[in-house]
Amino acid sequence: MIETALAALTVLILSAILVALVVLIRNVRGQTRKIVRALDDQPRLNLKTLEVLLGKHDFRQRRVVGDRLNLLREAVDQNNDSKAYYLERMVDARKPTVLVTANSSIVVCSLAIGAEYAEVVKPCLRSQEEFARRNGFGYVLLSEQPTYSDRPAPWSKIALVSKLLRQEVEHVLCIDADAMVTDQTFDMQNIFRELDISGKSIFLTEDEAGINCGVMFIRNSAATRALLELIWLVDFDIANLLWEQFALKALMDEYPEVRNAVLIEPNPKRFNSFPIERRLFQKTDSRNIWSSGDFICHFSGIRPPYLADFIASYDRSVNRVAGTTDGIEKTA
Repeated sequence: MIETALAALTVLILSAILVALVVLIRNVRGQTRKIVRALDDQPRLNLKTLEVLLGKHDFRQRRVVGDRLNLLREAVDQNNDSKAYYLERMVDARKPTVLVTANSSIVVCSLAIGAEYAEVVKPCLRSQEEFARRNGFGYVLLSEQPTYSDRPAPWSKIALVSKLLRQEVEHVLCIDADAMVTDQTFDMQNIFRELDISGKSIFLTEDEAGINCGVMFIRNSAATRALLELIWLVDFDIANLLWEQFALKALMDEYPEVRNAVLIEPNPKRFNSFPIERRLFQKTDSRNIWSSGDFICHFSGIRPPYLADFIASYDRSVNRVAGTTDGIEKTA
């Protein structure tokens, strides 16, 4: 009797296992067909895309990412925080040059890596330095990459700003080397007051391609420092030609905590205009086109050999309009 019952139970168990296996196989086949259809729908999906997708998955699983997201949620100061070694290393390795020292809580910073590129954007760098000097702000320029850097030079922007915030600078204007200050009287402190009131970390603009990190107003806080570390941790596509801008956009797409930490200016011309010649290289909306009186003319998207000519032309034009007294002071 017992043997008959055990035999019947065994049959039931085996039948259940068999049914489960059949269901599993059908599900796998269904998922496989979906993947094949997706591949058919995405003819450009290649090995690089798969690497990025896998990298995103790995990024989400990393404990340090969760820690920084929690910090953004809580927005509280870190006490005895143990940072990852490579985050410390990337900050300490950058050795910027202090070109203007000022008794101010505001620092303007930029990076121009390589002598040839620095020469091309020299009028822009000069305009930035003059703006800082005239308005009593500090000015810092990073012109060299660490010898062991494993990332393209534009990523050093994040390391540079992180370094300044760790030195207890309260506010930072991080501006690309190809951005020319065309209004030396611009009241930047109003921008920082607006950022402080919002409680957010970064203030920037948007254009046709999305957020633009070429001109960023940054407020020092625990949340901001955590956000910069998160940007650096996005290492699954470091060769992407939008660099740290791609990283911030990817974070904003994925995490509401990051979106909530970024303040976006609805009027790009307020502090990030583009020259009309940019339309020769990429789509540029009329509302983003630079005009006399704008704070910044940003030559974003324009590459050599045209970049030098356009910068030189605008430099001459701005100085003619401003006159010899109020124009950008030329240096030998």
